[in-house]
Amino acid sequence: MRFVIFTIGLFLSAFASGQNKYSEEYEAFKRQALQDYDDFRNRANAEYARYMRDAWAWYRGEKPMPVPTIEEPVVPPVILPEDDRGKTPDERPMPFDEIVPAPAPVPEPQPISPIEEKPQPVEQ
Repeated sequence: MRFVIFTIGLFLSAFASGQNKYSEEYEAFKRQALQDYDDFRNRANAEYARYMRDAWAWYRGEKPMPVPTIEEPVVPPVILPEDDRGKTPDERPMPFDEIVPAPAPVPEPQPISPIEEKPQPVEQ
């Protein structure tokens, strides 16, 4: 029994030391990949900045238009009949005689022949 435990321990220690080598290689690869990405990104940003500088070289800006001053808004005049000039809207009678009733609902047409329901098979 001790021999089995010793053998398993020896095997695991050898396995763990082998993992360290791959871990170091992975970390080196990861650092290199991040460095390559940073170099690519810096190069792309520099090219974009140069393009934007050249693309807008022809543009000559002008002074912005001054913001207009907002004057008091003009209220449109309300034209009322002479009889209603002193009354508030609640005091005026409403013209109920001009109300048009809604049309009666039209019944749905009936089918020419009766529709038979066909039972559908139900999946379990």
